[in-house]
This record gives sequence, structure tokens and C-alpha cells, in this order.
Amino acid sequence: MHVPRVRRPARHRYFIVVHALDVESIGVPADATPAYLGFTMAGHTLGRAVLTANAETPAETPA
Repeated sequence: MHVPRVRRPARHRYFIVVHALDVESIGVPADATPAYLGFTMAGHTLGRAVLTANAETPAETPA
């Protein structure tokens, strides 16, 4: 016997982060890891803003 699976709502959170730095370039190569970028930025950060967006995909209603 096949029982249809009820789809639950999917919740997502998106973070948009902007950093203000005290230099034009911190000299991090394009293929650097996020950890290396964060470590290098830490000494140059003047400010930081975070925008958080929440989204939800509604669940399907059974037919």
C-alpha cells in the first residue's frame, strides 16, 4: 500500500551582510577561503550591517 507523503512547509533564512572597511583593497585572492577573508577583514572593519530575510514555501494540501 502506498501512502502519499505530505509535504511540510520549507523555511529558509537569507543573510545579506555588508562590511565597511578602512581600506580599498585587503589583497585577498579571489580563490581564498571564507575563513581567510574573514580573518583578513577583522582588522579593517569599521562597521557591519546585517539584513535577515525569512521565506516559507507553503505546504501542499492533500487532494
